[in-house]
Amino acid sequence: MRSLAWFEARKVARNPLLWLGALLLFALAVLNAWGYWPTVPQDAEYVHEGLVVLAPFALLAGAALGLRDETSGAANVVSSTPLAGRSRIVPARLLAVATVALLSCVVAFAATWTTSIVRGGHGVPDAFLVLDASLYIALAGAAGFGIGRLTGSRIMSLLAAPLLPAFAYFLQGRQTGRVTDPSWLLPSPVVPGYFGPLGYLPDVFAIHSVYLLGGLLVLGGGIWIAVARREGAGSVHVPVAVTIAGSLTVVAAGAWLVTQPFEVHVMSAARSTWVEIHSPRDYDLLPRTGASSSLTRFSGPADRALATECAEAEGIVACVFPEYGTEFARAVVRDAAPLAEVASLEGIPRKLRMVPVTEESGVNQCAGGDDELLLTSTRWSREFEVFESTGEAAFYCAI
Repeated sequence: MRSLAWFEARKVARNPLLWLGALLLFALAVLNAWGYWPTVPQDAEYVHEGLVVLAPFALLAGAALGLRDETSGAANVVSSTPLAGRSRIVPARLLAVATVALLSCVVAFAATWTTSIVRGGHGVPDAFLVLDASLYIALAGAAGFGIGRLTGSRIMSLLAAPLLPAFAYFLQGRQTGRVTDPSWLLPSPVVPGYFGPLGYLPDVFAIHSVYLLGGLLVLGGGIWIAVARREGAGSVHVPVAVTIAGSLTVVAAGAWLVTQPFEVHVMSAARSTWVEIHSPRDYDLLPRTGASSSLTRFSGPADRALATECAEAEGIVACVFPEYGTEFARAVVRDAAPLAEVASLEGIPRKLRMVPVTEESGVNQCAGGDDELLLTSTRWSREFEVFESTGEAAFYCAI
């Protein structure tokens, strides 16, 4: 079956629809990231968030493969193929379309990664983020093949191409506020919060990838069974086993996913300061902030080891996460230059350090006796002006 799958994969790879979708996804990701300081991990998020662009093209490419025998007039030739050969056609084509669709998504990630590096970004995309997104596109390609093969209708394929991904996008991120939240069971969930070297929290992509792989096995096995029963193309023992294995995988991974919080409030690198949000009531567990109490009081030695890219000028030091690079640290120092004019005053911070903290604003209050301001790891605009957001906090620290 390997040679047949390779033959079919080359056929699918010649379909321009997949590569057009990958190109549009790449263009959308770059457009969304353009106004922000380039960091490879965060730029890659825009590829995952834009999967609704590529999914219809993957579905159409799969449908074209499913309809190929009908449209090419080869249906009679295929039906006269010996049973041993005919039973390999469906699994080979499913494997081919899923693999090529997955690769088209990887190409979009690779192009975005390259563009981010050219723009000055650093780091690498989260491997499980890439895998998760690619498996979703593989699922769309397999679904398209099933629709085309089982309905034999171009109209059904054309209707399903935009509607199915659009429906999945509509459901994306609609948390219910329950303790066991089904949001992570969506095929393409909202990307969780990113906290620099700590990664994504809650960290669901590895198990969600397993969940999608199980779904792909269930879908592929179901299509294989349906075609085998309708066309008498061999025994269904193997596809039934594949479907059962996929179902068990989906149930096991899904059972873990529903227990995960839909948000994690991070107050330092120390896990003991994290607050998992499973329902709106959990927000009451967050520490109250005010003039004498700031989330930054949790910032400790574990946080200091994360911001390793530093720059210094005129007595001002800035340290940021590695994916931002030294150039961003230099930009922070340049923009915070007004602090240097008053740095000799007692209590005025001379240091700025990036920390993994959940905050709406870009800069936290002073860190107490550490003589520094803390910058959160939110996305920073290319047009940012650090002093505008640090100035008030700087003078507050001096009081």
